[in-house]
Amino acid sequence: MGQGGGAAVKKLIFFITLAAIVVAGTILVIGKTSNLPTIEIVKVERKDISDYIKATGRVEAVVEKVIRAEEEGKILQLVKEEGDTVKTGEELVRFDLADIDDAVARARLEIEQVQIAMRLVRMKLDASERTYEDPAERESYLKDREDGYRQAALSKEAAEREVNIARELYAIQAESLLDLKTKEDRLKKATIDLQQAERELEEARKYSADKEQSGINLSALKTEYEKAANQKKLAEVNLRELLRKRERLSPIAPFNGRVTMCDLKEGMIVTTGQPLMTIADTGHLRVRAEIDELDAGRLKEAQEAVITFGAFSDRTFPGRVSRVSPQARIKGERTVVETIILLAEGTELLKIANQVDIKIIREKKRNVPVLPLAAIQRETPPFVWLHHGGIARKMEVGLGLSDVDSIEIVQGLKEGDEVIISSSRPLRDGEKVRAQE
Repeated sequence: MGQGGGAAVKKLIFFITLAAIVVAGTILVIGKTSNLPTIEIVKVERKDISDYIKATGRVEAVVEKVIRAEEEGKILQLVKEEGDTVKTGEELVRFDLADIDDAVARARLEIEQVQIAMRLVRMKLDASERTYEDPAERESYLKDREDGYRQAALSKEAAEREVNIARELYAIQAESLLDLKTKEDRLKKATIDLQQAERELEEARKYSADKEQSGINLSALKTEYEKAANQKKLAEVNLRELLRKRERLSPIAPFNGRVTMCDLKEGMIVTTGQPLMTIADTGHLRVRAEIDELDAGRLKEAQEAVITFGAFSDRTFPGRVSRVSPQARIKGERTVVETIILLAEGTELLKIANQVDIKIIREKKRNVPVLPLAAIQRETPPFVWLHHGGIARKMEVGLGLSDVDSIEIVQGLKEGDEVIISSSRPLRDGEKVRAQE
């Protein structure tokens, strides 16, 4: 083999040896790298965060009233039905009022008749009081009664002549039956007036002849007047009660709102106290929730609340805590505190009795550094694994507000820092790590 051939063999051996060294080094590096823990990292970022209490509740009206029957009666017409809007004072249900209206008319007529009788007795009483003390007045009173009697007698005679003539004319069909009846009615009235005038004349003669008799009559008239006055009071009491009953059978809307429940039918007989319908002010709603006793201790009035409803998952409805019950109560295996959240206006999409989800905001911060909860090592003090240049460093942190998946970092880290959120095995401070690709 020549000199040139030997040189070629030496070069070949050199490259083979070099390749073997490279391969061995690569294997060694790969072996060392594969032993490093594999990690997943997140960065500290800024965002809004809030601490809140979660619960569920039911929507209800702030103002709601069950309208009940105040009297037994038959429903003639449903003026308002379920779903209808109502205004204050509007009629809701129309009852059959025929009987009560008849009774009211009779009561009013009775009062009118008693008032007429009282006026007549009062006139007699005034005249008797005058004639009792003064003989001249008694004589004047007697003369007036005599004149009244003569006038009544003349009127009756004239009415009798008219009737006799009318009957003769009717017999020969020269006058109508209606005219005859009219004149006969006039005669009847004239006869009654004459009888009354005769009684008054007899009384006047007694007054004029005997002062003692006048006194007896005066006392009788006073008694008669008092009796009529008492009768009038009783009649007025009866009328007021009938009118109150009629009013109770005319239910009206107590406020502006909507009929949320009504199970009535026309023709139905309802009894006193039976529910007629429920009226609610649907423009002002609230949520009644039962908060766990451990969370309730952190509640305060006026705290902000956010309401969501499954049918409108893309919408939120604002509200505020308006009342926290001072007393807890046991419900099943839980102890809860009743809490009322007043909804803001403009919540027409929500309906009474909807079950909704509630977040009551205890505290809110805007644009603060946060990390996922999974990145925090819950020890004392808490810490995170900071990733820097392929090395895991243990870093104590100060924590602030937290929500379902995030927590505020108040000390130890800044925006953009990389933090290890998971690792293929437990880490040691200062250990090299390999980020997951």
